[in-house]
Amino acid sequence: MRITVNRVHHWILYSVIVASTTGSIIRIAAFLGRCQPVAAAWDPNIKGKCGSPAIMTNTAYFFGALCIVTDCICATVPAFIVWNILLSWKAKAYVAIILALGVL
Repeated sequence: MRITVNRVHHWILYSVIVASTTGSIIRIAAFLGRCQPVAAAWDPNIKGKCGSPAIMTNTAYFFGALCIVTDCICATVPAFIVWNILLSWKAKAYVAIILALGVL
């Protein structure tokens, strides 16, 4: 990864990528596995058997929490990366704040 040479930053960024990908796969699997046939999830005219709506509710809560955590990490990691470059303290603070605005 060319963004940083610090191994800790690499591990944090790769962990965020893995967590986001895993969460997305879980959400897709929960949606696809909830109803048989799958089209019964959105079309009430199709006769099918669906699992409990709590499955999607719990999956949505899990995925929402995961997104909040990964967004917060993605907003704060650039500040730590920028902190080691050769800039004045004030310039580092400005750059870190501007990069953290991406969380909005």
